[in-house]
Amino acid sequence: MPSRFSLPSFSRIPTLLALAVLVAALPAAAFAVSASGRPATDGAAATPTAALVNAALAVGQNVPQSSQTKARQGSDEVSLRAAVARDSEVIKDLVYSADNRMPASQRQPYELSLLDAVELALRNNLSVQVARYGPQSSFEGINSARAPFDTNLSFDLPSNFSRGTSPTTNQTAGGDIITQQGLSGGFTWSENLEWGTNYSVTWGSGRTSTNNEFSTFNPSLRSNLSGRITQPLLQGFGDVNRTGIRVAMNSYDGSLEAFRGQVQNTIALVVGNYWDLRAQAEGLAVTEEALRLAEQQFARNQIQVEIGTLAPIETVQAETSVATNQLQLIQAQNALENAQDALKEAINFDVVVDDPFAYDIVPTEEPEQTVPPIDVEEAVRVALDNDPGIAQQRLRLRSAELSLAQAKNRLLPDLSVTGTFNLAGRGGTRIIRQGGIGGEEVEIIETGFGTAISQVFSGDFNTWSIGASLTFPLHNYSAKANAAQSQITQQREMTTFEQNQQAISYDVRQQVRNVENLVQQVQTSTLRRTLAERQLRAEERKFEVGTSTNFQVLTFQNDFRNAQLSELQAIINLQRQIAQLELTKGTLLQYFGVQIGDAGTGGGR
Repeated sequence: MPSRFSLPSFSRIPTLLALAVLVAALPAAAFAVSASGRPATDGAAATPTAALVNAALAVGQNVPQSSQTKARQGSDEVSLRAAVARDSEVIKDLVYSADNRMPASQRQPYELSLLDAVELALRNNLSVQVARYGPQSSFEGINSARAPFDTNLSFDLPSNFSRGTSPTTNQTAGGDIITQQGLSGGFTWSENLEWGTNYSVTWGSGRTSTNNEFSTFNPSLRSNLSGRITQPLLQGFGDVNRTGIRVAMNSYDGSLEAFRGQVQNTIALVVGNYWDLRAQAEGLAVTEEALRLAEQQFARNQIQVEIGTLAPIETVQAETSVATNQLQLIQAQNALENAQDALKEAINFDVVVDDPFAYDIVPTEEPEQTVPPIDVEEAVRVALDNDPGIAQQRLRLRSAELSLAQAKNRLLPDLSVTGTFNLAGRGGTRIIRQGGIGGEEVEIIETGFGTAISQVFSGDFNTWSIGASLTFPLHNYSAKANAAQSQITQQREMTTFEQNQQAISYDVRQQVRNVENLVQQVQTSTLRRTLAERQLRAEERKFEVGTSTNFQVLTFQNDFRNAQLSELQAIINLQRQIAQLELTKGTLLQYFGVQIGDAGTGGGR
């Protein structure tokens, strides 16, 4: 009986192999139909997915393609191109419609170097202009402190005019009824000297007429020159009287230091705004490039969905990345506009151009990425010599020491020496009588004020005196309390001065460390950005050949963008820190070649 199961004969093997090949080829044929919409032609190799995507994205970029590739794509590229173009336009509308002000394409660029920005701020910044009034006002305080030493000149025009009539009670009064009238005038010159000396000089003249028969001059003309001088020997003696002036001069110097500090702060503000604008402009470029890469990846995903090599759900990651970058671009544009406004306000751009919002300031300064080695001890020494705050505190300490010296001087007894003198002259109508008073008039001699004045300067008729006085308070509570308070103020200012010196010393050391650290950060971030870019390019090539995922490419795109922004931020932070170090050292003005003149002498830049 023949067996129910038997091996096939060798003659049937070719037929079975052919059937197996046909079954294996069916999925490939189905894939080709779904990918191109028609069966693959005989003799034509299948188009790889990455090649088809690159071909679609290369539209409009003049990427060379073989004639066979162009023939294989056919009319399918039309729909792919339309999809990519449509999505790109939607993205642009979403992003660039966020700014409702004058479009950037209609604004004019205004190139500005850092030094030009500083100069414009010093010329036009309103805070600097307001601060200029401080030294000018303080300068006038010096003249105000000189008030105790003003020279006083007072005139009596006339000092006295009088007329009187009185009855007499005896025969020697010169008549029964005596009538007398007079006119007098003059001036007084007085002054306090800075060494405590007080002097005054008085010139007086007068005319007197009477009906008194016994008068030998009628009318009588008189002139006199008198003076008085007082010199303290203990309290109020010496340079202590100039305390008010010296304190006012210290206040003026302090106002100059305050103005210098305000100018330095303004320069630091301008420098910060300038580099912030540079950072925002470059950050916007980085964000635009990140958006372009995200759009490109999203377009790749859409193409893969259309050709059937990627499920539609897989495009969500790329679409989310596009939306995220769109949002970040809008934020970057807003930050750029804010940075523009901040710098324009700092330099008072309104007086530079007619319409400040019709211009975009373009920073042209190249940031430094390396800094020479810094001598920390020298930097601390320079800061202690130049910091405006330390200088102001030093001046306050000097004023406190002057006030203490003045308060101690007032504890001394008041010992003064006083001298007086008087020079007199007489003129008028002299009546010479026979036999003396009451006799018959025998001669009348007429003289005028010239005679009286010449007698004054001849010194023939003089009177002088000299004396001393001593005043010694037994308790002197007020002076002792003032001295004690001045001592406390001086000690407080000294302690504050030492405290500020210590703070400046530590601050400078910290600023130097920050500069050195940022130099290292710039170097490291530059290396990180270079490696991130290489990693992204490698991942994109891997994705093109199908050995990477959409998620990995998007991740590396984000890493590259972050590395770019990190490098940019490190570079900008270095510029800010360099300016901050110069500000802390008090040498920011020298760094930019700025000089400050004295108020009341024409001012300065």
